[in-house]
Amino acid sequence: MDNFISHAPSYAQIAQALAAEYFSIYCVDIETDGFVEYVSHRDFKELQVEVDGENFFEACRKNVEKVVHPDDRERLLSAIDKKHLIEVLQDAPSFHVIYRLLLTKGPVYVKLTAMLYSDEAHRCIILACSDVDSQVKTETKYSEELGLSGKESDRDLLTGVKSKSAFTKSEELYSERISRLDDLDFAIAVCDVNDVDAVNTRLGRKAGDLYIKEGCALICTIFCHSPVFRISGDKFAAILEGQDFELRDELLNKLSLRNRINENTGSVIVAAGLSRYLRSKDLSFHDVYARAEEAMYANKAELKARAEQRRKG
Repeated sequence: MDNFISHAPSYAQIAQALAAEYFSIYCVDIETDGFVEYVSHRDFKELQVEVDGENFFEACRKNVEKVVHPDDRERLLSAIDKKHLIEVLQDAPSFHVIYRLLLTKGPVYVKLTAMLYSDEAHRCIILACSDVDSQVKTETKYSEELGLSGKESDRDLLTGVKSKSAFTKSEELYSERISRLDDLDFAIAVCDVNDVDAVNTRLGRKAGDLYIKEGCALICTIFCHSPVFRISGDKFAAILEGQDFELRDELLNKLSLRNRINENTGSVIVAAGLSRYLRSKDLSFHDVYARAEEAMYANKAELKARAEQRRKG
């Protein structure tokens, strides 16, 4: 165990490969199962779980019984079984599972991300935990609203955001206002979740659906004051007015930064393009949309080129 600790990847290496958004990061030696915890957020110190030890998977079994919601324990233990993790990570850059931790303030949703890491001395499994409580509860709220509204045609059944039908209605409304020369300030962001087809091929349709939902959650987090629409399988749009319109460039930069972080963690990547309404130029809502879509495809090509460059080393 001491040998593993002395040769385990440095915190700087782990932090660079992951991101500051994780409240706890573990490095587990594949050969010995020895482990080291690199960070721990103060809000989660009350759990009193082990921070290093000889057998990570045995420690997990003990800790799960103490700190994980009873309804999530069996699913989590199956997900982090050593054999299962290694098999999954041989075919995918990362693996995710969401479950609830039992804190004093109540159950909190967290996401565990697993990935492989190799250096000259060791092969490790990196496991990083992030707080996704607000994200999951937002999705739950969407689902509840969907069930209560009775307007299934205006909500996308997979993600809970507004549907293609709702987008078409908005397009008609904005085009009518444009034709009347109303005083309008709005922008459209067109987003595309990258690599959905690859996830479907490698891991199946259910994993692809989860990947789309993860991408949708990221889009909703960035454009949090705007209606978001799923307009095709992996394509989304947001109509920005008010605060989001005023901060549109800042929000696009924020999404770009998240993509940079997610490129290092194997998490979802979202291409995006944005265009504002120009009264002197645009005759319809579609004119604005077309420019935003063109910008999105340019960003998608840039992200794809960057991914190819990383693969080449």
